[in-house]
Amino acid sequence: MASLLYFTPCSYNEQLGLFVATKRNMVVFGVALTITIPFWVYDIRLMATNFLSTYTTVFAAVGSIELLVYVSVMMCAMLNVFIKRKRITRLMNVLFRPDRILDRCSSTANQERYNDNRKLRTFAVLVVMLFCFKFAYHPTVEVKILTVMIAGRFLAIWILIFVYRLHVRAIEQRMEQLRVLYTSKEIEQHISYFLNRYVRYSEQIAEVDRCYSLPVVLIFLLVMVQLIYLAEYWYTMIETRTAMPVEETALCTRHFDDYRLQNTRAAKQIQKFLLKNLHQKKKFSACGFFDIDNTVIYMVGVCNRNHINVSMSSYYRRHARIFQVAALLYLVPCSYNRETDRFEQQVSNKLAFAFGIIMTVPFWYMDLKFMTQFYMQNISPIMEAVGTIEIAVYVSIVSSTMLNTFGRRNRYTRMLNVLFHSDWLLDRYESIEKDYDNRRQFSGFMIVLTAMVCCNMLYHREVSLQLLSFSVAMKIFGVCYLTIVYRICVGAIGVRMGQLRALYQLNQVRQHSQEQTVRYFIERFDLYAAQLQQIDYCFSFPLTMIILLVLVEMVYLLFDLFTILALGRPTMMESFEIDYFQWVLRQLWQTVYGAVVLLTVTGCQSTCDQLQQTAQLVTQFDDDRNRNTRVTKLIQRFLLQNLDRKTSFSAGGLFHIDYAMLHMVRCLTTNANIALHSDKRLIFPTLSLAGI
Repeated sequence: MASLLYFTPCSYNEQLGLFVATKRNMVVFGVALTITIPFWVYDIRLMATNFLSTYTTVFAAVGSIELLVYVSVMMCAMLNVFIKRKRITRLMNVLFRPDRILDRCSSTANQERYNDNRKLRTFAVLVVMLFCFKFAYHPTVEVKILTVMIAGRFLAIWILIFVYRLHVRAIEQRMEQLRVLYTSKEIEQHISYFLNRYVRYSEQIAEVDRCYSLPVVLIFLLVMVQLIYLAEYWYTMIETRTAMPVEETALCTRHFDDYRLQNTRAAKQIQKFLLKNLHQKKKFSACGFFDIDNTVIYMVGVCNRNHINVSMSSYYRRHARIFQVAALLYLVPCSYNRETDRFEQQVSNKLAFAFGIIMTVPFWYMDLKFMTQFYMQNISPIMEAVGTIEIAVYVSIVSSTMLNTFGRRNRYTRMLNVLFHSDWLLDRYESIEKDYDNRRQFSGFMIVLTAMVCCNMLYHREVSLQLLSFSVAMKIFGVCYLTIVYRICVGAIGVRMGQLRALYQLNQVRQHSQEQTVRYFIERFDLYAAQLQQIDYCFSFPLTMIILLVLVEMVYLLFDLFTILALGRPTMMESFEIDYFQWVLRQLWQTVYGAVVLLTVTGCQSTCDQLQQTAQLVTQFDDDRNRNTRVTKLIQRFLLQNLDRKTSFSAGGLFHIDYAMLHMVRCLTTNANIALHSDKRLIFPTLSLAGI
């Protein structure tokens, strides 16, 4: 049947006892190709007119890919067989030629286990029955013809799959026969034969890949496209268990080398075989893109989930409104696109950047004018220097933050897509996200800032002071908003680390898939731990400016506390008197900056602790059962890489953002106050901008 469809380029010659490519096979190829071409054209026309024209843009693109693969898989399979006809003929002669010694090691029950004829007939009957129902369902003649063509192509694909499976199972059967030979009493007489046959049949794994990789890749692509339409449809995959017998058979050779065979030719053969087996190919693959084993099912599941999901992770959904407003303020340079399920730089983001930059120019001029008018009068040189730094930071923090976001917009977009994209393996542990929910802190900030702005506006009577107070309040609002966005991004890493720890605890119960769990664990840890450095790249510059502003405001706060203790009352200036209400209001504004520092430090410290604790779990995967395995190699490579891994957040590389930064802020503030108190010309302190 396969030779009639030209899925095999040769036929069995009983006289020669070999597979031979004859003229009859070439005629079959010509006839099959001639029939396929008009069907190819007619199939495209029917699909385009009856189905693709009714699809949306996204599904039309997916449907075009499906149609291209569907109509091309048969033609590509036949052309692939024709080009590689000599290689396939040699492969079949090696795999299916009788072997006198090994065939004696195979029982009748064992041969029946490798007989797939019954499975092929069962699949064929099911396909025909299902397509008969489908044929009766459609009313139009064109769709009925298209149904028949799809059914025929579907049956042909199954035959192609079973041809591939036949080659794979032949290798598996030979490996099982070699293991039976090893347990027999004749093994000492057939050591050379055993090694020779193992090398011969294990080399055919690479030959099978070279012969059938292209149609296998097309079939897997077709499977993934079909799963986009029907997520609940479970497609039956080829169960190839050849790799395991190959490795187990190779392990048998270790037992040959005992004290009776030392310094003999058999021992040299075994040692040579073991050296060669280190690089022996033991798995089937599709053009080298991926191994064809049970992990293919997970790969297809991942691809399908990526297409089916129409939302980001639940952690992002908790903070979606915050990011939508942040995109309008251009604190982040991209917005979430529901159609593509990704963060993208849209036209609205570019307009927000242009509008924000244009608006900063008049505000910059107004801030500079009013601040120097009300702030830089009758003060000492030291206070003038501190005030100049404060004014420079205040008037430039908005434009600098927006320019920083624009300059690193591509890095921002990639980082957000990694941090907040759904992860089918980890998103099941949603309870961990409650510890990193920042909506309460955000609401508290907004309520406090709104109340304080209203109090400021009601207190001041002059219009110029009201405008300056409102402008400063908007900048403080931007600082707090950026802090919340930064804390959410930092918390996303902490959430993933906590979910990885939950995955590890689940693995303690399920021991059967440890290698796969270790690989998933390390891959995701590396991915999310690398975002720590990306966050530093994106937020370092605005964070440095915020911390500099916090230092200046903390200097004013401590100075006010000192003067209260020293004078017993709020401070006075010769030209501007401060009453108790305004003094309390100013302290509240300055306390907001302390809250900004605490939120930033606690968020970073919590995530860093999670990162380090999660990294330590990898060592617990390594036990005595995993020695000299791929699990051990993965763990050792991870531990070596983890020695130089960045495990703490920083601001431009100047200092780490952790609890030690609080001590740094305290020390710098204390030293600045000492410098202020040592200035004998300073009789009355000045006002901070936060108190205006």
